[in-house]
Amino acid sequence: MPRSLSVRTLVFSSTLSQIGGNFRPTSGQVHGGTSAAGGAEALAEARRSAFDLLRSDVIMPGMNGAELYRKIAEIVPGLKVLYISGYPAGSGSRRSIFEGGEHFLHKPLTIAELPDKVHTVMDAAV
Repeated sequence: MPRSLSVRTLVFSSTLSQIGGNFRPTSGQVHGGTSAAGGAEALAEARRSAFDLLRSDVIMPGMNGAELYRKIAEIVPGLKVLYISGYPAGSGSRRSIFEGGEHFLHKPLTIAELPDKVHTVMDAAV
């Protein structure tokens, strides 16, 4: 039986409609989270509201997911991160942004993958 988990999530994605495959954003809410399509918007949201998790695309125009995480982590101590990308896990584009050890999911996702991975990320030590 899946356990319940309440996670305040900030979602940073250039393709919000593709996050989680069947998850669709409505009024800025994405599967229990607040969406931001740009780095500046995501930083502003992090200053306005408390978040437990940043769910971010790896590659984004203007600011990549790792850069955004470093900036928000200065504002939100203990913030956890889950990177999501259409690039393969071993691709050069992904490796050039971070060295590894971060939590990662490959798009498109199944309905079960996202909540399972969120549980894993939230259970992991900071």
